[in-house]
Amino acid sequence: MQSVSLEDFLDDRDERDSEPTDTGPLSYEGTIPSVKSLDDVIGLDELKEELRLQLAVWASPEGLRKLGGKARIGFVFSGPPGSGKTTSAHALAAETGKKLYTFSGMDFQSSDGKDKLVAMIKRLRDEDAIVFVDEADDLLHKRDLRMERSGPLVKTMLVNLDQTTQSFKAFFIFATNMHPQGIDDALLHAGRLGRPLIFRHLRLDERVALLEYAKKSYNVAPDALLLPLASQMADVPTANLAHLFDEGAFVAFRSGHDCITQEDLQEAAQRLRSGLERKKEWSPEELKRVSIHEAGRAIVRLVTTRKWSSLGFVQISQRVEGNEGSTHDNDDGEHFMTIDRTVNEIAAALAGGQAEVLLLGSISNGHSADLEMANGLADQAVVAWGFGQSNTRLRTQDNERYWSSNIQDDSWNDAAADLLLEGEVVARTLLIQEKEALELLAMNLAVFKVADSNKVREWLQELLPKVKD
Repeated sequence: MQSVSLEDFLDDRDERDSEPTDTGPLSYEGTIPSVKSLDDVIGLDELKEELRLQLAVWASPEGLRKLGGKARIGFVFSGPPGSGKTTSAHALAAETGKKLYTFSGMDFQSSDGKDKLVAMIKRLRDEDAIVFVDEADDLLHKRDLRMERSGPLVKTMLVNLDQTTQSFKAFFIFATNMHPQGIDDALLHAGRLGRPLIFRHLRLDERVALLEYAKKSYNVAPDALLLPLASQMADVPTANLAHLFDEGAFVAFRSGHDCITQEDLQEAAQRLRSGLERKKEWSPEELKRVSIHEAGRAIVRLVTTRKWSSLGFVQISQRVEGNEGSTHDNDDGEHFMTIDRTVNEIAAALAGGQAEVLLLGSISNGHSADLEMANGLADQAVVAWGFGQSNTRLRTQDNERYWSSNIQDDSWNDAAADLLLEGEVVARTLLIQEKEALELLAMNLAVFKVADSNKVREWLQELLPKVKD
Protein backbone atom coordinates (compact mmCIF):
# COMPACT_ATOMS: atom_id res chain seq x y z
CA MET A 1 0.00 0.00 0.00
CA GLN A 2 1.31 3.44 -0.89
CA SER A 3 0.94 6.92 0.50
CA VAL A 4 -0.25 9.57 -1.94
CA SER A 5 0.07 13.34 -1.91
CA LEU A 6 -2.99 15.56 -2.12
CA GLU A 7 -1.89 16.81 -5.55
CA ASP A 8 -1.61 13.26 -6.89
CA PHE A 9 -4.94 12.39 -5.36
CA LEU A 10 -6.60 15.31 -7.14
CA ASP A 11 -5.26 14.29 -10.56
CA ASP A 12 -7.68 13.23 -13.27
CA ARG A 13 -10.19 10.60 -12.13
CA ASP A 14 -9.50 8.38 -15.14
CA GLU A 15 -5.81 8.25 -14.26
CA ARG A 16 -6.66 7.20 -10.72
CA ASP A 17 -8.93 4.43 -11.98
CA SER A 18 -6.19 3.09 -14.24
CA GLU A 19 -3.68 2.97 -11.39
CA PRO A 20 -5.61 2.04 -8.27
CA THR A 21 -2.47 1.51 -6.19
CA ASP A 22 -1.92 5.29 -6.18
CA THR A 23 -5.08 5.81 -4.15
CA GLY A 24 -5.32 2.63 -2.13
CA PRO A 25 -5.43 2.50 1.67
CA LEU A 26 -2.43 4.09 3.29
CA SER A 27 -0.11 1.85 5.26
CA TYR A 28 -0.02 2.34 9.03
CA GLU A 29 3.27 3.49 10.48
CA GLY A 30 2.36 4.57 13.97
CA THR A 31 3.17 3.84 17.58
CA ILE A 32 2.19 0.15 17.36
CA PRO A 33 2.90 -0.99 13.76
CA SER A 34 1.00 -4.27 14.21
CA VAL A 35 -2.33 -2.55 14.97
CA LYS A 36 -5.12 -4.49 13.26
CA SER A 37 -8.20 -3.37 15.15
CA LEU A 38 -9.35 -1.03 17.89
CA ASP A 39 -8.57 -3.81 20.35
CA ASP A 40 -4.90 -3.02 19.73
CA VAL A 41 -5.46 0.53 21.02
CA ILE A 42 -4.82 0.29 24.75
CA GLY A 43 -7.26 2.11 27.02
CA LEU A 44 -9.79 4.73 25.85
CA ASP A 45 -12.57 2.12 26.00
CA GLU A 46 -15.30 4.75 25.89
CA LEU A 47 -13.92 6.11 22.61
CA LYS A 48 -13.54 2.71 20.99
CA GLU A 49 -17.12 1.77 21.82
CA GLU A 50 -18.44 5.05 20.40
CA LEU A 51 -16.38 4.72 17.22
CA ARG A 52 -17.67 1.25 16.53
CA LEU A 53 -21.31 2.14 17.16
CA GLN A 54 -21.27 5.35 15.14
CA LEU A 55 -19.56 3.75 12.16
CA ALA A 56 -22.06 0.88 12.23
CA VAL A 57 -24.91 3.39 12.19
CA TRP A 58 -23.28 5.25 9.31
CA ALA A 59 -23.07 2.00 7.32
CA SER A 60 -26.68 1.00 8.09
CA PRO A 61 -28.67 4.06 9.17
CA GLU A 62 -32.15 2.62 8.64
CA GLY A 63 -32.78 1.70 12.27
CA LEU A 64 -31.74 5.16 13.47
CA ARG A 65 -33.89 6.85 10.83
CA LYS A 66 -36.95 4.93 12.01
CA LEU A 67 -36.45 6.61 15.38
CA GLY A 68 -36.18 10.01 13.72
CA GLY A 69 -32.40 10.28 14.17
CA LYS A 70 -29.72 11.24 11.69
CA ALA A 71 -26.34 9.53 11.42
CA ARG A 72 -23.36 11.79 11.97
CA ILE A 73 -20.97 12.10 9.06
CA GLY A 74 -17.80 11.72 11.06
CA PHE A 75 -15.87 12.86 14.09
CA VAL A 76 -13.56 15.48 15.42
CA PHE A 77 -10.76 13.88 17.40
CA SER A 78 -9.56 16.40 19.99
CA GLY A 79 -6.61 15.79 22.25
CA PRO A 80 -2.96 16.55 22.98
CA PRO A 81 -0.23 15.37 20.61
CA GLY A 82 0.60 11.70 20.97
CA SER A 83 -2.70 10.72 22.62
CA GLY A 84 -3.74 8.14 20.00
CA LYS A 85 -5.79 10.08 17.45
CA THR A 86 -3.92 8.87 14.37
CA THR A 87 -3.53 5.35 15.74
CA SER A 88 -7.27 5.09 16.35
CA ALA A 89 -8.15 6.23 12.83
CA HIS A 90 -5.85 3.61 11.32
CA ALA A 91 -7.16 0.94 13.71
CA LEU A 92 -10.75 1.77 12.81
CA ALA A 93 -10.03 1.39 9.11
CA ALA A 94 -8.17 -1.88 9.67
CA GLU A 95 -10.99 -3.31 11.78
CA THR A 96 -13.74 -2.41 9.31
CA GLY A 97 -11.75 -3.29 6.21
CA LYS A 98 -12.48 0.14 4.70
CA LYS A 99 -10.08 2.13 2.60
CA LEU A 100 -8.28 4.83 4.52
CA TYR A 101 -7.35 8.13 2.88
CA THR A 102 -5.14 10.36 4.99
CA PHE A 103 -4.37 14.02 4.47
CA SER A 104 -2.87 16.83 6.51
CA GLY A 105 -4.46 20.15 7.29
CA MET A 106 -1.27 21.67 5.87
CA ASP A 107 -2.38 20.42 2.42
CA PHE A 108 -5.18 22.99 2.41
CA GLN A 109 -3.27 26.06 3.63
CA SER A 110 -2.17 27.32 0.21
CA SER A 111 -3.92 30.10 -1.71
CA ASP A 112 -6.04 27.51 -3.50
CA GLY A 113 -6.66 25.49 -0.34
CA LYS A 114 -10.42 26.01 -0.46
CA ASP A 115 -10.58 24.59 -4.00
CA LYS A 116 -8.45 21.64 -2.97
CA LEU A 117 -10.74 20.93 -0.04
CA VAL A 118 -13.84 20.99 -2.24
CA ALA A 119 -12.16 18.78 -4.84
CA MET A 120 -11.03 16.25 -2.22
CA ILE A 121 -14.51 15.96 -0.72
CA LYS A 122 -16.19 15.61 -4.13
CA ARG A 123 -13.70 12.98 -5.28
CA LEU A 124 -14.74 10.81 -2.32
CA ARG A 125 -18.47 10.99 -3.07
CA ASP A 126 -18.73 7.32 -4.01
CA GLU A 127 -15.94 5.90 -1.84
CA ASP A 128 -16.90 3.53 0.97
CA ALA A 129 -13.91 4.75 2.93
CA ILE A 130 -12.65 6.57 5.99
CA VAL A 131 -11.09 9.97 5.33
CA PHE A 132 -8.64 11.12 7.99
CA VAL A 133 -7.36 14.70 8.06
CA ASP A 134 -4.67 15.24 10.67
CA GLU A 135 -3.60 18.64 12.08
CA ALA A 136 -6.94 20.03 10.90
CA ASP A 137 -6.99 23.18 13.05
CA ASP A 138 -7.52 25.58 10.14
CA LEU A 139 -10.52 23.56 8.96
CA LEU A 140 -12.17 23.57 12.38
CA HIS A 141 -11.34 26.71 14.37
CA LYS A 142 -13.98 29.18 15.50
CA ARG A 143 -14.68 31.92 12.96
CA ASP A 144 -14.55 35.58 13.85
CA LEU A 145 -18.00 36.48 12.50
CA ARG A 146 -17.09 40.19 12.66
CA MET A 147 -14.69 39.69 9.76
CA GLU A 148 -16.19 38.97 6.36
CA ARG A 149 -13.34 36.75 5.21
CA SER A 150 -12.88 34.89 8.43
CA GLY A 151 -12.51 31.13 8.27
CA PRO A 152 -12.94 30.42 4.52
CA LEU A 153 -11.93 26.77 5.00
CA VAL A 154 -14.42 26.37 7.84
CA LYS A 155 -17.21 27.79 5.67
CA THR A 156 -16.23 25.45 2.86
CA MET A 157 -16.35 22.54 5.30
CA LEU A 158 -19.84 23.48 6.43
CA VAL A 159 -21.28 23.70 2.93
CA ASN A 160 -19.68 20.54 1.59
CA LEU A 161 -20.12 18.31 4.63
CA ASP A 162 -23.86 19.02 4.62
CA GLN A 163 -24.02 17.31 1.23
CA THR A 164 -22.58 14.11 2.68
CA THR A 165 -25.76 13.37 4.60
CA GLN A 166 -27.54 12.86 1.30
CA SER A 167 -25.12 11.30 -1.15
CA PHE A 168 -21.65 10.63 0.31
CA LYS A 169 -20.44 7.25 1.48
CA ALA A 170 -17.19 8.36 3.11
CA PHE A 171 -16.84 8.80 6.86
CA PHE A 172 -14.75 11.83 7.84
CA ILE A 173 -12.40 12.15 10.82
CA PHE A 174 -10.65 15.45 11.57
CA ALA A 175 -7.92 15.47 14.22
CA THR A 176 -6.87 18.55 16.14
CA ASN A 177 -4.84 19.48 19.21
CA MET A 178 -7.29 22.32 19.92
CA HIS A 179 -9.55 22.26 22.94
CA PRO A 180 -13.21 21.68 21.93
CA GLN A 181 -14.00 25.27 22.94
CA GLY A 182 -11.82 26.43 20.04
CA ILE A 183 -13.81 24.51 17.40
CA ASP A 184 -16.55 26.24 15.41
CA ASP A 185 -19.93 25.38 16.93
CA ALA A 186 -21.61 25.00 13.54
CA LEU A 187 -19.40 22.03 12.69
CA LEU A 188 -20.41 20.27 15.88
CA HIS A 189 -24.16 20.21 15.22
CA ALA A 190 -25.95 16.88 15.25
CA GLY A 191 -25.91 15.41 11.74
CA ARG A 192 -22.54 16.99 11.04
CA LEU A 193 -19.53 16.09 13.17
CA GLY A 194 -21.26 16.19 16.55
CA ARG A 195 -19.47 16.70 19.84
CA PRO A 196 -15.71 16.02 19.61
CA LEU A 197 -14.28 12.80 20.94
CA ILE A 198 -11.75 13.75 23.62
CA PHE A 199 -8.50 11.80 23.64
CA ARG A 200 -7.29 11.98 27.21
CA HIS A 201 -4.06 10.83 28.80
CA LEU A 202 -4.27 7.21 29.94
CA ARG A 203 -5.22 6.26 33.49
CA LEU A 204 -2.71 4.39 35.62
CA ASP A 205 -4.22 0.96 34.90
CA GLU A 206 -4.28 1.77 31.17
CA ARG A 207 -0.65 2.85 31.24
CA VAL A 208 0.31 -0.42 32.90
CA ALA A 209 -1.67 -2.34 30.26
CA LEU A 210 0.09 -0.44 27.47
CA LEU A 211 3.50 -1.23 28.94
CA GLU A 212 2.52 -4.90 29.30
CA TYR A 213 1.47 -4.91 25.65
CA ALA A 214 4.65 -3.22 24.42
CA LYS A 215 6.89 -5.34 26.63
CA LYS A 216 6.21 -8.47 24.56
CA SER A 217 8.52 -7.31 21.78
CA TYR A 218 11.55 -6.70 24.01
CA ASN A 219 14.00 -8.72 26.07
CA VAL A 220 13.05 -7.41 29.51
CA ALA A 221 14.28 -8.82 32.80
CA PRO A 222 11.56 -10.99 34.40
CA ASP A 223 11.72 -9.06 37.68
CA ALA A 224 11.10 -5.66 36.06
CA LEU A 225 8.13 -3.89 37.67
CA LEU A 226 5.90 -1.82 35.40
CA LEU A 227 3.68 -0.13 38.00
CA PRO A 228 6.40 2.20 39.34
CA LEU A 229 7.25 3.15 35.76
CA ALA A 230 3.65 3.76 34.75
CA SER A 231 3.02 5.84 37.87
CA GLN A 232 5.59 8.46 36.89
CA MET A 233 4.25 8.85 33.34
CA ALA A 234 0.83 10.33 34.13
CA ASP A 235 1.29 13.46 32.02
CA VAL A 236 3.48 11.89 29.34
CA PRO A 237 1.91 11.50 25.87
CA THR A 238 0.80 7.96 25.09
CA ALA A 239 3.13 7.81 22.09
CA ASN A 240 6.13 8.56 24.32
CA LEU A 241 5.00 5.99 26.87
CA ALA A 242 4.86 3.35 24.13
CA HIS A 243 8.51 4.12 23.32
CA LEU A 244 9.71 3.52 26.89
CA PHE A 245 11.14 0.12 25.99
CA ASP A 246 12.91 1.50 22.91
CA GLU A 247 14.65 3.99 25.18
CA GLY A 248 15.25 1.27 27.75
CA ALA A 249 16.84 -0.96 25.11
CA PHE A 250 19.25 1.83 24.20
CA VAL A 251 20.18 2.38 27.85
CA ALA A 252 20.70 -1.37 28.34
CA PHE A 253 22.88 -1.59 25.20
CA ARG A 254 24.92 1.39 26.39
CA SER A 255 25.44 -0.32 29.74
CA GLY A 256 26.36 -3.68 28.23
CA HIS A 257 23.38 -5.51 29.72
CA ASP A 258 22.06 -8.78 28.25
CA CYS A 259 18.45 -7.69 28.90
CA ILE A 260 16.58 -4.54 29.81
CA THR A 261 16.70 -4.19 33.59
CA GLN A 262 14.55 -2.20 35.98
CA GLU A 263 17.43 0.26 36.33
CA ASP A 264 17.55 0.68 32.54
CA LEU A 265 13.81 1.34 32.37
CA GLN A 266 13.96 3.83 35.23
CA GLU A 267 16.68 5.75 33.44
CA ALA A 268 14.64 5.56 30.22
CA ALA A 269 11.62 7.03 32.00
CA GLN A 270 13.69 9.90 33.33
CA ARG A 271 15.17 10.55 29.87
CA LEU A 272 11.68 10.74 28.38
CA ARG A 273 10.49 13.09 31.10
CA SER A 274 13.48 15.30 31.80
CA GLY A 275 16.18 14.73 29.23
CA LEU A 276 19.69 13.40 29.53
CA GLU A 277 21.52 13.06 32.83
CA ARG A 278 24.10 15.74 33.41
CA LYS A 279 27.69 14.57 33.64
CA LYS A 280 28.34 16.58 36.78
CA GLU A 281 29.27 15.42 40.21
CA TRP A 282 27.02 16.42 43.08
CA SER A 283 28.57 18.71 45.63
CA PRO A 284 27.92 17.45 49.18
CA GLU A 285 25.65 20.44 49.87
CA GLU A 286 23.63 19.97 46.66
CA LEU A 287 23.16 16.25 47.26
CA LYS A 288 22.05 16.77 50.85
CA ARG A 289 19.57 19.51 49.97
CA VAL A 290 17.98 17.69 47.03
CA SER A 291 17.73 14.46 49.04
CA ILE A 292 15.96 16.31 51.86
CA HIS A 293 13.66 18.06 49.38
CA GLU A 294 12.48 14.85 47.70
CA ALA A 295 12.29 12.97 51.00
CA GLY A 296 9.97 15.67 52.34
CA ARG A 297 7.59 15.31 49.41
CA ALA A 298 7.58 11.52 49.76
CA ILE A 299 6.95 11.59 53.53
CA VAL A 300 3.96 13.93 53.27
CA ARG A 301 2.52 11.86 50.41
CA LEU A 302 2.78 8.68 52.49
CA VAL A 303 1.43 10.18 55.72
CA THR A 304 -1.57 11.91 54.10
CA THR A 305 -2.61 8.82 52.10
CA ARG A 306 -1.52 6.26 54.72
CA LYS A 307 -0.65 3.85 51.90
CA TRP A 308 2.82 2.71 50.84
CA SER A 309 1.44 2.02 47.38
CA SER A 310 0.52 5.69 46.94
CA LEU A 311 4.21 6.43 46.33
CA GLY A 312 5.41 5.38 42.90
CA PHE A 313 9.08 6.25 43.24
CA VAL A 314 11.45 8.94 44.43
CA GLN A 315 14.72 9.73 42.66
CA ILE A 316 17.73 12.02 42.87
CA SER A 317 19.04 12.71 39.37
CA GLN A 318 20.52 15.81 37.70
CA ARG A 319 18.98 16.40 34.27
CA VAL A 320 19.96 18.78 31.48
CA GLU A 321 16.45 20.24 31.46
CA GLY A 322 16.84 21.43 35.03
CA ASN A 323 15.31 18.69 37.18
CA GLU A 324 17.43 17.50 40.07
CA GLY A 325 14.97 15.15 41.70
CA SER A 326 11.47 13.83 41.31
CA THR A 327 8.81 12.17 43.41
CA HIS A 328 5.82 10.49 41.79
CA ASP A 329 2.75 8.83 43.20
CA ASN A 330 0.64 5.92 42.01
CA ASP A 331 -2.49 8.05 41.70
CA ASP A 332 -4.29 8.11 38.33
CA GLY A 333 -5.57 11.63 39.00
CA GLU A 334 -9.19 10.65 38.34
CA HIS A 335 -10.38 10.67 41.94
CA PHE A 336 -13.18 12.68 43.48
CA MET A 337 -11.64 15.85 44.89
CA THR A 338 -12.63 17.45 48.19
CA ILE A 339 -11.19 20.45 50.00
CA ASP A 340 -9.32 18.18 52.42
CA ARG A 341 -7.80 16.15 49.61
CA THR A 342 -6.89 19.31 47.74
CA VAL A 343 -5.09 20.67 50.81
CA ASN A 344 -3.19 17.37 51.15
CA GLU A 345 -2.16 17.52 47.48
CA ILE A 346 -0.94 21.07 47.98
CA ALA A 347 0.89 20.00 51.13
CA ALA A 348 2.71 17.23 49.22
CA ALA A 349 3.71 19.75 46.54
CA LEU A 350 5.08 22.23 49.10
CA ALA A 351 6.68 19.64 51.39
CA GLY A 352 10.08 19.74 49.68
CA GLY A 353 10.65 23.38 50.57
CA GLN A 354 9.31 22.87 54.09
CA ALA A 355 11.70 19.94 54.58
CA GLU A 356 14.62 22.16 53.54
CA VAL A 357 13.59 24.82 56.03
CA LEU A 358 13.15 22.26 58.81
CA LEU A 359 16.51 20.50 58.40
CA LEU A 360 18.67 23.18 56.76
CA GLY A 361 17.10 26.43 57.93
CA SER A 362 16.55 27.86 54.43
CA ILE A 363 14.90 27.16 51.10
CA SER A 364 16.44 26.88 47.60
CA ASN A 365 15.28 27.78 44.11
CA GLY A 366 14.49 24.09 43.61
CA HIS A 367 11.20 24.98 45.27
CA SER A 368 10.04 27.04 42.25
CA ALA A 369 8.56 24.10 40.32
CA ASP A 370 6.74 22.99 43.47
CA LEU A 371 5.27 26.47 43.90
CA GLU A 372 4.05 26.48 40.31
CA MET A 373 2.39 23.11 40.82
CA ALA A 374 0.76 24.13 44.12
CA ASN A 375 -0.46 27.48 42.77
CA GLY A 376 -1.96 25.78 39.72
CA LEU A 377 -3.82 23.33 41.92
CA ALA A 378 -5.08 26.07 44.24
CA ASP A 379 -6.29 28.18 41.32
CA GLN A 380 -8.09 25.22 39.80
CA ALA A 381 -9.66 24.30 43.12
CA VAL A 382 -11.05 27.80 43.64
CA VAL A 383 -12.06 28.77 40.11
CA ALA A 384 -13.04 25.46 38.50
CA TRP A 385 -14.25 23.50 41.52
CA GLY A 386 -15.66 26.29 43.67
CA PHE A 387 -13.49 25.46 46.69
CA GLY A 388 -12.30 28.00 49.21
CA GLN A 389 -13.52 29.47 52.46
CA SER A 390 -14.57 32.87 51.13
CA ASN A 391 -15.56 32.25 47.53
CA THR A 392 -17.51 29.66 45.58
CA ARG A 393 -17.76 31.38 42.20
CA LEU A 394 -17.30 29.05 39.27
CA ARG A 395 -15.44 29.88 36.10
CA THR A 396 -17.75 30.78 33.22
CA GLN A 397 -17.19 31.29 29.52
CA ASP A 398 -17.31 35.07 30.03
CA ASN A 399 -14.35 35.08 32.36
CA GLU A 400 -12.34 32.47 30.45
CA ARG A 401 -10.06 35.24 29.20
CA TYR A 402 -9.16 36.15 32.78
CA TRP A 403 -8.32 32.54 33.57
CA SER A 404 -6.19 32.14 30.48
CA SER A 405 -4.16 35.26 31.16
CA ASN A 406 -3.85 34.60 34.90
CA ILE A 407 -5.71 37.82 35.71
CA GLN A 408 -8.17 36.79 38.37
CA ASP A 409 -10.68 38.36 40.67
CA ASP A 410 -9.19 39.41 44.03
CA SER A 411 -11.55 37.09 45.87
CA TRP A 412 -10.24 34.15 43.85
CA ASN A 413 -6.66 35.08 44.75
CA ASP A 414 -7.57 35.35 48.42
CA ALA A 415 -9.30 31.95 48.42
CA ALA A 416 -6.38 30.32 46.58
CA ALA A 417 -3.95 31.90 49.04
CA ASP A 418 -5.95 30.43 51.94
CA LEU A 419 -5.59 26.95 50.44
CA LEU A 420 -1.87 27.41 49.86
CA LEU A 421 -1.27 28.59 53.41
CA GLU A 422 -3.29 25.71 54.81
CA GLY A 423 -1.33 23.23 52.69
CA GLU A 424 1.95 24.74 53.86
CA VAL A 425 0.90 24.39 57.50
CA VAL A 426 -0.10 20.75 56.97
CA ALA A 427 3.25 19.98 55.32
CA ARG A 428 5.27 21.67 58.04
CA THR A 429 3.28 20.01 60.86
CA LEU A 430 3.58 16.51 59.42
CA LEU A 431 7.28 16.86 58.72
CA ILE A 432 7.95 18.00 62.29
CA GLN A 433 6.00 14.99 63.55
CA GLU A 434 7.87 12.60 61.24
CA LYS A 435 11.29 14.26 61.40
CA GLU A 436 13.10 10.99 62.14
CA ALA A 437 11.57 9.32 59.07
CA LEU A 438 12.43 12.37 56.98
CA GLU A 439 16.08 12.28 58.03
CA LEU A 440 16.40 8.53 57.40
CA LEU A 441 14.81 8.69 53.96
CA ALA A 442 16.97 11.66 52.96
CA MET A 443 20.10 9.83 54.08
CA ASN A 444 19.20 6.72 52.07
CA LEU A 445 18.33 8.75 48.98
CA ALA A 446 21.71 10.45 49.12
CA VAL A 447 23.29 6.99 48.96
CA PHE A 448 21.02 4.99 46.64
CA LYS A 449 19.61 7.89 44.53
CA VAL A 450 16.33 6.08 43.72
CA ALA A 451 13.70 4.01 45.53
CA ASP A 452 10.26 2.64 44.74
CA SER A 453 7.47 2.20 47.28
CA ASN A 454 8.69 -1.25 48.35
CA LYS A 455 12.18 0.01 49.10
CA VAL A 456 10.83 3.06 50.98
CA ARG A 457 8.59 0.77 53.04
CA GLU A 458 11.59 -1.41 53.86
CA TRP A 459 13.42 1.65 55.18
CA LEU A 460 10.57 3.39 57.03
CA GLN A 461 7.90 0.90 58.08
CA GLU A 462 8.96 0.95 61.73
CA LEU A 463 8.93 4.76 61.83
CA LEU A 464 5.61 5.15 60.01
CA PRO A 465 3.32 2.50 61.58
CA LYS A 466 0.13 4.26 60.41
CA VAL A 467 1.08 3.79 56.77
CA LYS A 468 -0.35 0.47 55.58
CA ASP A 469 -0.10 -1.73 52.50
